[in-house]
Amino acid sequence: MPNNTFAEETRDWEGLLAAYMDNAEVMVSAEPQKLALEVILTEVKSLKDVQQSHTAVRQETTQRLNELMERGREAARRLRGAVKANLGTKNERLVQFKVKPIRKRGSRKSTAPPAETPPPAPPPAPAPDVA
Repeated sequence: MPNNTFAEETRDWEGLLAAYMDNAEVMVSAEPQKLALEVILTEVKSLKDVQQSHTAVRQETTQRLNELMERGREAARRLRGAVKANLGTKNERLVQFKVKPIRKRGSRKSTAPPAETPPPAPPPAPAPDVA
């Protein structure tokens, strides 16, 4: 499994589905991907409950869960792709779907530290009095 935990991944999918619902009027063509992710999310949650309650079949359930998680990741990628296709690659609403929009590049700031200026030289010492 990738670095994401089960809870992080399912929260991500739930957030993605909530974002879809907020933008449902412009996402009509992505309905099949949304439905696929909803079905997978429901099944993943069900399997997770089974996994937690049945230690005897834990390994088999874990394998099925890992397979479904991979299918869910693919469904999420496809939904995000459909969102990008529907909204456009520069639309700031993409951020709600955790997709980076294409933005104009800003000016580059120098990462090098500024050149140090030498400290001012001390004033010359007064000449000794000769009497």
